[in-house]
Amino acid sequence: MSSRFRALNGTVALAVVATLAIASATPEKPTGSVTSAAASDDRSAVPTLKLEVVDAITGKPTPARFSLTIDGAVYYPEKLNSHGLRFVSIHESKQQTYVVTYARGTGVVEVELPLGSRSVQVAVAKGFEYLAESTTRKIAGNEVAVEISLRRWTNLPKTGWIAADEHVHYDRLDPAGDKDWLDMLAGDDLAAAHFMVLKGGKVPGIWAKQYAYGKQGEAFDGERLIRSGEEYRDSAQGHINLLGVEKIIQPIPTGGLGSPPVRDNYPPLLDVFQQTRRLGGLGGVAHGASLGRHPTAIVDTVLGGVDFFEIGNAHLYATELWYQLMNCGYVLPPAAGTDLPNFPFRDEWQPFLGSMRMYVNTAGKRDFESWKRAVVAGKVFVTSGPIVSFAVNDIGPGGVVHLPDAGGVVTIEAELASPIGLNSFELIRMGQPLPADQPDPGPLKLRATLAADGAKVALKSATIEGRAVSATATGSFDSSPAVPEFDVDVTIANLDLNAYLPAPIEFLTGLALRHGQELKSRNSDIFATSLKAANSFFKRHDNLFAWSPPEAGVLSFPRWLGPGGTKELSDRLIEEVSIALAPSLCFDAGDNHFRVGLCRRSFPEALERLDDFCTTKLWAKTAGRILLRHRFPVNCFVGAKRRLGWTRRLH
Repeated sequence: MSSRFRALNGTVALAVVATLAIASATPEKPTGSVTSAAASDDRSAVPTLKLEVVDAITGKPTPARFSLTIDGAVYYPEKLNSHGLRFVSIHESKQQTYVVTYARGTGVVEVELPLGSRSVQVAVAKGFEYLAESTTRKIAGNEVAVEISLRRWTNLPKTGWIAADEHVHYDRLDPAGDKDWLDMLAGDDLAAAHFMVLKGGKVPGIWAKQYAYGKQGEAFDGERLIRSGEEYRDSAQGHINLLGVEKIIQPIPTGGLGSPPVRDNYPPLLDVFQQTRRLGGLGGVAHGASLGRHPTAIVDTVLGGVDFFEIGNAHLYATELWYQLMNCGYVLPPAAGTDLPNFPFRDEWQPFLGSMRMYVNTAGKRDFESWKRAVVAGKVFVTSGPIVSFAVNDIGPGGVVHLPDAGGVVTIEAELASPIGLNSFELIRMGQPLPADQPDPGPLKLRATLAADGAKVALKSATIEGRAVSATATGSFDSSPAVPEFDVDVTIANLDLNAYLPAPIEFLTGLALRHGQELKSRNSDIFATSLKAANSFFKRHDNLFAWSPPEAGVLSFPRWLGPGGTKELSDRLIEEVSIALAPSLCFDAGDNHFRVGLCRRSFPEALERLDDFCTTKLWAKTAGRILLRHRFPVNCFVGAKRRLGWTRRLH
């Protein structure tokens, strides 16, 4: 299988080792496709579709995706002329194959149809901002001409918003192939796409390779941008997306993934996030933190490493952890991308690239640096079709709403519109949907007024399309009639407006982690002082304790060599000198060890009390017991601590 990227008769061809392939001119067609007439002696008898897609306003050709149905069966043509583009995505390990065809917007696309075809249905779509169109024609003779006009129903770029797919895995091995990729972006009405290299997983070795990274790996025609990146994966910590980095961050996968595998779950993903920033990129949690045995998305966020949080792919929508982190005060811009070639199947109206996409308000700028700044600022919304506008006190996504200490009034205004009829509508508050009045078809408008009193926020009133909706003080709608089931989620975020303070432990943990460097320095000093005191103490009492200083961490488990077990010792220490000691029985590890932590300021003082106990109190209650047990004369033990240690070992 060739690994070069090329265009053949309007067919985009690409191969990625073992996991996905873009077909050559004679691919294996997916099950259920119509077989074209391949070997006819009389080519003049083969009917030809001549398709032109134009902009309804300008009348000029425009790029778009098209789908064909012949006599009721889906048809995947084997080749197109130079004004068309044919792309076959194959995920070999998942056995997922899908054929996509585009009009490049440069002229009439010619498609050979099967012999004997009676009718052809042509469906055309261009992203989410144009109305999808479809027409059916009877085939009479050798040629059928179809012109389809696409009309915008909304124009987000006019207000500064541009669309991006931040999660794509396909080979880009040669800059010469970027023209075809940019044409595909234009056909799906995307301004940006991020192609990310991978290693391992279901396939050995590196795949979804990119010919370069940083500016050298960028394709940009002034309107469309492609940037190389990396999906870094760890079997325990989870997956993260690194966008726009200047070079690959090795080893790409850890925790046993890849070939040859890096078996340790190291380095921490926080280190990778920090390196991503140094390499000029953006780093974010992938797949809603749903992958990995023990995802570290929470600690990576709290420690300030995460630039964005991917909540949706073409096959996944995961918002629970994202909502929890947002509700704790961490501003995490949402992100979305298809994760192609996973689950490539599309309805006729859906775009292939960017079926789940993010819109970013760059004020119309199309370069990577402008896009990156806007994402970090939180000027983002995510959608799989519906378009949303949203403002709080006239401040949009990415802005900050400041209220006086005494509180104030917050007015939320939002509008939802969709290129096709809505199946459902949900209003989300604190991660939970609220029931509301049934909306009329078409654009929906929401207006809500909240009153803030210190840390408490109460929803006072709300209207949908001008109709009042009653609300309780907690903000849950209790209007009637009851709303039917809906299944389209609309998510807006990144407004610095919290409805409640996080729990104390969350607040204190976040506060501590945000001052990590100062705490690390302070704790290092405490540990050094405690370690010096411990070494001196255990050296003086080596007849009672066997001790090894900790080599990693601040905990140690000395062995007790004195009389009795550590449970008995612990009870005496609490009673006689007010020292709390954790005996090894607490850890199901016998009765001969105990745990000490060396990172407490009071540790040297506790050792002084233990020293006094061992010197003056330990033997006061043990001599008589040992005498009784062994029936030795008293003078065998007086003033002979080391001999006492020796007699303990006789037990």
